[in-house]
Amino acid sequence: MSRSIFEIKGFKELEQKIKKLPDKAKKREMVKILRKSAQTTVKAARQEAPQSSRPHYLRGGKKIQPGNLKKSIGVQVARKAKNPMIVVRPKSSGKYDGFYGRAFVIFGHNVYRAGFKRSRKGNRSRNSLGAKAVIKANPFMNRAYQRTEGKVSQESLKSTEKYIQKLIDRL
Repeated sequence: MSRSIFEIKGFKELEQKIKKLPDKAKKREMVKILRKSAQTTVKAARQEAPQSSRPHYLRGGKKIQPGNLKKSIGVQVARKAKNPMIVVRPKSSGKYDGFYGRAFVIFGHNVYRAGFKRSRKGNRSRNSLGAKAVIKANPFMNRAYQRTEGKVSQESLKSTEKYIQKLIDRL
């Protein structure tokens, strides 16, 4: 059985009041609390994210500005999950599109010579022959998680406590 690392005053009261709410309202309130507690991991991930010195262009002509990856990191709600759950990661939609961070930066990728036709059937040894450069993996999200260890900082604990008290008063 796990031990609690910190104690929030009034949590038992809130728990009893939340149990009386309908399922949708319960999930909504829990997601709000989870969002507040994940802000320390978001800050750490933004500090760890690499930033280019110049803009990059994708094949379709889309321009990626330096700092886009940092700005795209945020909290996303796992909507199809049965229990309330959130994920801290680079978002793939909106003004700051960080899809390339999840696809290329975290895992690394090959840069191929012009005219090389890659095998899409998973033939890595053949594909590596056509690579003129290998961009190494940069697992910045893992480093950010290890730095925070999934724990809640004191400042976010205080803000969560205030929010819970506000919820108790409102419910």
